Amino acid sequence: MLKNKFKNKIYLIFLILLSSQINANNNEIFIKKFIKDYGFKPRDRYTHEYNSALLDKTAVSLDKLEEELANNNFDLAGRIVITGYEEQAFPSYFYRYKKAYINDEAQEKTNAGWTLKLHNIFGFLTGFLFRDLNFYLNHWNNNILEHVNSNDVEMFRVNSKIIHEHAFANTLNILNSTEFEIIKNLKNNNYKNILKELTKFWTLIYTKDAKIGDNKSASTQDILFSIEYANHLIRSNLPFKKWYFGPDITYPIEISLAQQKEATLHAQKFVTIFSKNLEPINNTPTVYIFCSFVDGVGKSTLLGNIKNYFKYGVNIENYDRVDNSSSQLADIFKLKTNVFIADLPAQVSHFTYKPDGYVYVNAQRELEKDIKDNIEIFINENKETLEQEFNKKILFTKNIINLNGYLAPELNNINNPELAFIKNLILIKKEKINNWIAFNFNNNNYLFNKLNTSEIRILTQLSTVQSEGLKNIESEQMLFFEGIRLPLPYNLFMQDLTDKLNNNNIKKVVFVDFTSMYPRSSRENVRINYLIQQMCLLDKNFDPNLSLYRNFVNDSELLYLLNNNYNYQKILNSLKLETKTRLVLLNLIDKQNRTDITGISIPDITNLINSEFLELNNNNINLLNNYAQEKVILEKNKLEKIYGKTKNYLAIQQLSLNNLLYFSSLITDIYANKITDEELNKIWQKPENINAQDIYSYFKLNKECKDEILLTPFIKKLRSYWYKVIANLFNSKIINEDKIELDSKNIIANLVPLFLDYNLNNQEISLISRLYPKHEDKIKKNKNINFIINSFFDLKETHYININNSPYLLDYKQEDTDAGLFNFDNNNFKDKATKESNTKKSAITFIVQKYKQDKPIDNVITTNKLYKKLKDSYIWQREYKKLLKKAKKQAENNKDNNNNNNNNTKKDTRDKNKQKNKKPKLKFINPEQIPTVQLIIRLLATLEMIIKDPNSDIVVRTNNKKDFKAAIKIIEQVTLPKYFGIINEKEMFEDYDSVEPYPNWQYWENLKV
Repeated sequence: MLKNKFKNKIYLIFLILLSSQINANNNEIFIKKFIKDYGFKPRDRYTHEYNSALLDKTAVSLDKLEEELANNNFDLAGRIVITGYEEQAFPSYFYRYKKAYINDEAQEKTNAGWTLKLHNIFGFLTGFLFRDLNFYLNHWNNNILEHVNSNDVEMFRVNSKIIHEHAFANTLNILNSTEFEIIKNLKNNNYKNILKELTKFWTLIYTKDAKIGDNKSASTQDILFSIEYANHLIRSNLPFKKWYFGPDITYPIEISLAQQKEATLHAQKFVTIFSKNLEPINNTPTVYIFCSFVDGVGKSTLLGNIKNYFKYGVNIENYDRVDNSSSQLADIFKLKTNVFIADLPAQVSHFTYKPDGYVYVNAQRELEKDIKDNIEIFINENKETLEQEFNKKILFTKNIINLNGYLAPELNNINNPELAFIKNLILIKKEKINNWIAFNFNNNNYLFNKLNTSEIRILTQLSTVQSEGLKNIESEQMLFFEGIRLPLPYNLFMQDLTDKLNNNNIKKVVFVDFTSMYPRSSRENVRINYLIQQMCLLDKNFDPNLSLYRNFVNDSELLYLLNNNYNYQKILNSLKLETKTRLVLLNLIDKQNRTDITGISIPDITNLINSEFLELNNNNINLLNNYAQEKVILEKNKLEKIYGKTKNYLAIQQLSLNNLLYFSSLITDIYANKITDEELNKIWQKPENINAQDIYSYFKLNKECKDEILLTPFIKKLRSYWYKVIANLFNSKIINEDKIELDSKNIIANLVPLFLDYNLNNQEISLISRLYPKHEDKIKKNKNINFIINSFFDLKETHYININNSPYLLDYKQEDTDAGLFNFDNNNFKDKATKESNTKKSAITFIVQKYKQDKPIDNVITTNKLYKKLKDSYIWQREYKKLLKKAKKQAENNKDNNNNNNNNTKKDTRDKNKQKNKKPKLKFINPEQIPTVQLIIRLLATLEMIIKDPNSDIVVRTNNKKDFKAAIKIIEQVTLPKYFGIINEKEMFEDYDSVEPYPNWQYWENLKV
């Protein structure tokens, strides 16, 4: 007996160890697959749930569904497939001011600019493959397939070849070859082969990371589920009854202040077409099972459209709100006699969590106009009081957090939504940048934007909001009072479904497969918003703004973050935290083995996750750390290849407004302190108070701004101005490093001093100048053509102001700063800055154009690479010899002129005028002027390093010593002769490796970006 007991104990220990080992192995599998599939592109934000670890569980679930129903003696009669796509995935190439369109993709105005709208590109490309479907079907008498409203999609028109080439780039070749194969199989009615061609297409654009225009990836990782769904349809023996394609055909049909009737024309047409299929087979009870792999494909919304259509017909003004709730059990709806619809949860939802609660949503989607207007009146009349009360509640909430933490009951209670919202603001680290004020009015809870009081949001249940509410990307505005629902085991779900079908005496089954490829920005956004809050609760150091859930403004923004060591570590840690959190949530689903779907409160789920963290062994943690590190390095290298030499990355993302502040102070210091002219010193003293009435502000930008539209005019203004200010030093004489001799009378052109100023309170950078009176006296124009004036100052349209009774140039015609003088003599067919003939092409231009022939249009050439090519260029060697020859000839002419006697000074009037307007000859640099010219070269190279025109083809990368050295040489050998009219036979610096930016390398390398 004792022996048997001992054996039983040993066996029990063995089972525990085996179970532990199996769990550890499962953990390792998840970690490897999740991190391997993890997408780093902004559009991958909503697809991280769709990893291959979860796909393995989901893949066979529909096979099991068919098998289980067949085993329960249901007659599986066939299937209807719906493949919708997002029409707005590609921007319109045509102006359609009055056209109504769906516009519910979330976008947020941040300090950096407007965040990206995240669209489904590969879905649109799939629709493109079937653009001519109806044309061929008319010839082949096929009534199974149909493309709804394909002629209304602008990009599908046959005369759009140029647009296709621009929009789809290299992916167009893949599209054309796939379309050809599809058409061949279409003629033979071989639908499974069409599915096989689609899986090949999706696999190719995903594995090869195919690019469309603007160098964007054509696919995201949720394409894996489209591939697997197609494989399921290929495996299935059920016949195709219908297969529909179309733009936004399952979008909810609703009218509101924010959405016109015409916006959903495609869905309105499709519901009339699809509803004709909903008939009983052989007059026996028939169920149409709406199923999908993933959320956000329009199952529930199509069901809502069908209900409304059967109730109201085409009178959509009377349509009821479409139910957007996402159940974890099947909902059976009786449409009419012997016709039922079973709305199944997405298959993936059987293996993941479902947060539930409330969200603040655009009041225009929820309220009648008169009600919204009354609320707006109330806000405007009480704005100051509402803000004061809100600020008091912030202090109250902080006290609760300090005493009881974020999980305090009063901060997670439906009766205190304002406190829950404030708690989220603090938790997610958005308190300082928040512009939304919470308040209660007539027993409803609202937010208003303090910067625009017409923007109002109302707190609404997630189960009842329109899709725009589900897509609210501001995580703090989702309040998960109803907790996190974990799914039932799949066998219990199946049992529940078969019981419901039997209770309705259903005999026939038709599957309606939703293979649509819309953005995963609705239900997935809800999960992401919960996940952000959850990770903040689990790790106080987690910052969503320094994670892959940052609201990105540009595709290249992530590369900029990863190239900063602090940000890199933050993003790496966030990936580790997310992997751990998702892993333990999956383990909880397996362990809980729930028999109901009631939600687990946020405090309870947080405690459960923390407990599960403790069960992860050292092998799991080490594996996680290694895989995460390798993944971030891999993705950073990929991003570097794609964006590292793009204009947006180098000119916008890497732009440091902080560096510009410092450069402005350096220029100011030269004119205010180093130049030996009291008048210049005085007018270049920076104003102390930028709010004074005698100050004019040209630009105001947030210090974090990365919005190219806002930054471009600012950059061009500064570059143009600083080039001219630096050129004004041409007639100066360097005494020592702290003293520059320059008489204001010898300055090339009087420029109104401009200053950059930083306001610490609102973190705004302003470009300012003092206000001066207009100069009333007539200006005598200098008719002597001067190389520098000709190159730098356009005197055709000038305005002068009066400073100390002298005319100063203001609002001069601003040049584009991406060509000619401002871009190392790269004409780029513009020649605006050079005033040369458009038929002339410089050696630099030839090199740049040849280099960019096989490069993406947005790519640049660095000065280091450019100079290497310049040295080997025969065109440049010939061009430079000509420049030297001109300078030598001019030197000889000057020598001869000096030997002439005074009798030759009298000229004919016509000859004199002719000489005045003749372009001056190139000349050698006066040896005494070399220190000044060296300073100008260093200043210009420094300027090019810290501020680049967003359209420039040639760049000096920030703090890149090779680029800087090459820039020095190009400015000396190209810019000086062509735009300053000076050249030197010998090199101007003894050791180019030792030439530093102004003032030095240490200054720029130690600055905080």
